Amino acid sequence: MADALEALAAQADTLTPAAPPDGTPPPPGAAQAEPAPSLEDRNTQALCALLAMAREATATRVIFNPPLQSPSQHLGDDKLPALAGPWARVLAHYGIDIGGMWDHPIVPALLTTGPALWALARDLGEELRARKARPLTDAETSSQDPAAGD
Repeated sequence: MADALEALAAQADTLTPAAPPDGTPPPPGAAQAEPAPSLEDRNTQALCALLAMAREATATRVIFNPPLQSPSQHLGDDKLPALAGPWARVLAHYGIDIGGMWDHPIVPALLTTGPALWALARDLGEELRARKARPLTDAETSSQDPAAGD
């Protein structure tokens, strides 16, 4: 078993040659790890994503009915980094990692179910206001009367 693991490790070494310890660059074709993005860069990316989601939610019937047009005009993809960058720098200064919030399980749950639940609450409120505003029919009145069943 140990021989099989050693053979597998030797085979892996040939696939991704390591950088020489003397600091010379790795040979061409060697896998090089991408540097991890800075906290400020992660925050900028996360804030841009949040602004884009807010823009799309307000430009469709998800939140507002009728949809709003101004977020689409002012929050274009080309403007988002300039808007998010300064705030990302402030968050990074205080050690806040907005980019890391995507790893928490509540975020995908909110992003997937939140718009549907928001729309349900909004439509339910509209339906109840409309029902309250119109007069009840005789059938609705008799179904609400507890003595009608006796």
